[in-house]
Amino acid sequence: MKKCKWFFFFFALAIFLLFTILVITNNIAWFDNPVYNFLHAMFQDKTTTFFLIITSLSSPFVLIVMSLLLLITNKNHKLSFLVILNLLLSTIGNTVLKLIFLRERPSDFPLIQESGYSYPSGHSMISMAYYGFLIYIVWQTDWSKKAKIIFSICLGLIIFLIGCSRIYLRVHYPSDVVAGFAISFVYLLTFIHIIKKKWSV
Repeated sequence: MKKCKWFFFFFALAIFLLFTILVITNNIAWFDNPVYNFLHAMFQDKTTTFFLIITSLSSPFVLIVMSLLLLITNKNHKLSFLVILNLLLSTIGNTVLKLIFLRERPSDFPLIQESGYSYPSGHSMISMAYYGFLIYIVWQTDWSKKAKIIFSICLGLIIFLIGCSRIYLRVHYPSDVVAGFAISFVYLLTFIHIIKKKWSV
């Protein structure tokens, strides 16, 4: 199991480094353009409404409210604290990375207004860290294996769709999203590794 974990750790890190090099050297159009155009071809009012709802699931307001509700309702305050700490650390990490790379957002008529830089995608990075940690928590419960699998698939689908929503809404390039997922996965495995050692969670 440990070997499998570290394989995914280094694989995700390699993906992030590869995409970073391609973005810095402006050799990423071969990936960005087809995915970008594919999602834009899906444009219609119902699809836009759907992705607006999906993208809101990784907004600061929604995640803060969810975290506070968990803190209030969950008897395990240590776990609730770690959820909030995870959200804070992933947000800070994304802010730092954006300030390092300074990539401008797509400029072809975004469907929503966003400020700040583009690489890596904040919504993608934070959703992977936040909902990914919830998946970890689910597997620490005494729920049935079937329930764990169902919840994990649902949370995984939310992460994936949040990434798609950022491309569809024209506020991120596909490479922003993939890089955000990859580096956040690296962070998440590191975060879980540390808390398991320090707090036995």
